[in-house]
Amino acid sequence: MKEIKKLLICFFMIILIGFNQVTVLAANFGEVQNGKWDRINDNVNEVDTLSYNGLLFKRGDLQLNTVEWLQWYNNLTDSVKEMISYEPLELETQNQVDDIFSYNIYMYKLPILEKILDYIPSMYANNLLPTSGYEPAYNPTYWNKAENIGRANCYAYAMYVLCNNEGKLQPGDMSGNRFTSLTKASIIKAAKADGPYLGGGRALRESTQNEKPGAKEYKVALVIAPGLDYHWYIQNKDGYWSHKRGLSKVTNVDADGKKIKDPKTCSRNYGGGLNYSNFCGYYIVKCTAK
Repeated sequence: MKEIKKLLICFFMIILIGFNQVTVLAANFGEVQNGKWDRINDNVNEVDTLSYNGLLFKRGDLQLNTVEWLQWYNNLTDSVKEMISYEPLELETQNQVDDIFSYNIYMYKLPILEKILDYIPSMYANNLLPTSGYEPAYNPTYWNKAENIGRANCYAYAMYVLCNNEGKLQPGDMSGNRFTSLTKASIIKAAKADGPYLGGGRALRESTQNEKPGAKEYKVALVIAPGLDYHWYIQNKDGYWSHKRGLSKVTNVDADGKKIKDPKTCSRNYGGGLNYSNFCGYYIVKCTAK
């Protein structure tokens, strides 16, 4: 009889322990919806959520490549994060979209840059690529002003536009169809669609290394760090190339600190896995404003 009582006591203890575990589980997750536990606890396990610019995203709601990119991005220092232009489409929120579309983008003009519309023949030594004379002048003083530096990333800088608000303009934002994959085809398609909405109008077409731009044209180049970021370069009136890494300062030197004669051959490896090894070609930007 005593043995039976002991067995009954053990049996009820097992049931009680199991009930407590279920109670803890319920407290952490809430109800099951669509076959998945829906967490209702504010103290969400870090493994199940990822942050981006102060926002939280559920890991299960993101594609694997976005999760991998976000894990890499969040391990960067704040200064390096500013240099990244790419933002996965899944991490875009409605507020960010509204902010992008409220941008009043205009072409940056100063007296010295109004000469972009005037043909000024020029010849360059040092094996620089051919120019038309319509290229924007290299003017880091303006772009790096405190009130301007956060209003253009590499894409905006290459398209030679400045946004009214701070942020990283993405190819396709102005047309309402942001690029969907970190590939040459997707980015270029989105950038071409933006053309009519950039400044007084831009037309983008493929080019070659030695093509000389025509009237009201200048040359840009696109590169990609596979799975991590994209980057644009722009050729200036002096024949050299410059660029703007994310929201950092405009510069005309490469990853090795050398002036850029050709974005295809310059150093594009910034360390930490951020190597823009994929050269996606040269392009001509034509200013279509009348």
